[in-house]
Amino acid sequence: MIIYFKINDVEYEIDERQEELTVLQGCLKYGIEIPRFCYHEKLTIAGNCRMCLVYVTNNEKLVASCGLPLDEDFDDEGIYTEVDEILRAREGVMEFLLINHPLDCPICDQGGECDLQDQTMLYGLDTGRFYINKRAVEIKNFGVLIKAIMTRCIHCTRCVRFLTEIAGVYNLGVLGRGFNMEIGTYNTNKNIITSEVSGNIIDLCPVGALTSQMYAYKGRPWELKSINGLDVFDPLLTNVNIQLKGLEIMRILPKSNDDINEEWLTDKLRFHYDSYKKLIEKRSKFPKYKLKNNKYIIIDWKKAIRIVFSLIFDANQLEVIFGNKLPIEVLALYKGIFNKMGVNTYSMENVLNYGSINYDFRENYLNKNILTNVEKNDLVFLIGSNLRVESPLLNIRLRNLNFNEEQVKSKKIIILGNKFFWKADSKYIGSKISTLLKVLEGRHEICKSLSTAKNPLIIFGSNCYLKFNFNFGKIKNYFIKQLNLKSENLIIINKEVNFNSAMELGLNLTKIKNNKEIKKVVYCIDSTEFDVNKDTNQIIIYQGIINEYLENKIDLYLPSKFYFEDKLEFINMVGKKVESAPINITSNSTIKLHKLIGKVFYYFVTGAVNVQANTYIKYQNEWSSYASNKYEEKEIFINKYLTFNNIISDYYSNDMIIRNSKRLEMHKNMLKNFKNNYKQEN
Repeated sequence: MIIYFKINDVEYEIDERQEELTVLQGCLKYGIEIPRFCYHEKLTIAGNCRMCLVYVTNNEKLVASCGLPLDEDFDDEGIYTEVDEILRAREGVMEFLLINHPLDCPICDQGGECDLQDQTMLYGLDTGRFYINKRAVEIKNFGVLIKAIMTRCIHCTRCVRFLTEIAGVYNLGVLGRGFNMEIGTYNTNKNIITSEVSGNIIDLCPVGALTSQMYAYKGRPWELKSINGLDVFDPLLTNVNIQLKGLEIMRILPKSNDDINEEWLTDKLRFHYDSYKKLIEKRSKFPKYKLKNNKYIIIDWKKAIRIVFSLIFDANQLEVIFGNKLPIEVLALYKGIFNKMGVNTYSMENVLNYGSINYDFRENYLNKNILTNVEKNDLVFLIGSNLRVESPLLNIRLRNLNFNEEQVKSKKIIILGNKFFWKADSKYIGSKISTLLKVLEGRHEICKSLSTAKNPLIIFGSNCYLKFNFNFGKIKNYFIKQLNLKSENLIIINKEVNFNSAMELGLNLTKIKNNKEIKKVVYCIDSTEFDVNKDTNQIIIYQGIINEYLENKIDLYLPSKFYFEDKLEFINMVGKKVESAPINITSNSTIKLHKLIGKVFYYFVTGAVNVQANTYIKYQNEWSSYASNKYEEKEIFINKYLTFNNIISDYYSNDMIIRNSKRLEMHKNMLKNFKNNYKQEN
């Protein structure tokens, strides 16, 4: 049904069958600006601030446009946004909002981005009529990540609604009423926000009540340089804004993308960057070589390159370990070099069961579901995935599928694997592989729900690759065939961000597992999580920043810049290329990764192999170009006595860069004191 309505005597129209809009949304759609504080397009409507008042003909009073639906009743009514009555009402609202607001704008970290400042200039009075003493609220302690000066709070409740509706935690609420109203925690002894995405309330806050503790008193928005970056700690590989002041990262902000992360960012990425200063201090600027007495000496680059060349000359005695943040161009470079050298023993630092994947078909490791239609799924089945720690952004995207109470009864959520609090109406069916076997054989009670679901969504976690020696592709194809599903009904979660890049390049990284011979030389390339048993007397060459596990085992150390100081290119979960610009936070005394590779392998590269990534991969815009509809009917072997274990024991300790963040270390310790991590509070 087409709805016609007038805004300021200009006629507009919307199709009610395609979208249901409020008056505020209708105005914004056609470029008519209406001031607001409490309204946010990703949150439920609150109507607290009363700043979005509009005049509707035939109504006695002004109405809040954020909660007034556009329907056929507006055919005979007009909407006005700039009449004198509305302007006076906005002045009154602004005057009330400023009654208790402190006059500390010069030192407020929200300066330059404050909605209250902007709207005061546009809609407020130039004088105030309130002469009684202002009310003050004590500074709240929300942990070491978020700075809370609640005297500045205007009670828009965006933070409360986000944590409750999106993040799924109930740490904040509105206390008191009237003049004594304030936002805080319900328990003063437990005043920490336990969500992995809590930092988003900083972006949502329209004033300076909630700001970043790491950014406090360090800069203004106009002083910062924004560079496009990537979230390499989340498998969705979302784009972010990394803002620098000189060579120092000041803050990291999300980029809006409704197809993937919407407007959200994980705390792990937002607050981790203080670790880089610590890592720069630990990292040597020049190569180091260990003598026979286990003492290290500093050597020049020419000597280091000669030593490397002499050690890797025998390809049969060389084992290569790739880091999980190496971009596709670097992986392609190494593939060409090692193929030329004859090296056939290489692996990733966190070895997954890649042997269970037939990478000839992209559908075995990529996803066709790009999360744009997840709202249409009537059943979600999680297999071996703790989404809250494996991919927090995907977690909050999926957990809000049925937040609308009217649709709760029509949607089902089933969890097989790690037990974690996802939604109150989710059903946990265990963590044993035998339960999965029952589902595959059609002997479990949920089989009926799976078969009757019109549009189910099945999510496979990294556990399906990691510890179990079965062919993942066969199980995935079984679901597709038995339930008559399409590829977009399945999502595969990969723990390593360059997993898809390795698969696209055809790197079968299980050769190291199948080869029982212990190689003489281990060449670790930016593999920060790899460890080796030194009793094997292997020679360890480490190229990268640092590796805490190999700290006293490295025989030759080749320092390089951080992975993000070169241009990054990865293949994301849906098979599309994502990239970020180089970000320089160190001096030029440390050599870049690409230059280091060129120096080390000069003799192999020159005139011998093309080292460009595009030689090995053709980026595709259409996922289906490599899809396969052929399903092999082979017997599936499963050890029914195994269980799906949590592959990430501690969300803030599974990466070397994160472990070196002092701020996140403090936050992790506070969480441990607060409660047992990632379990629902009693």
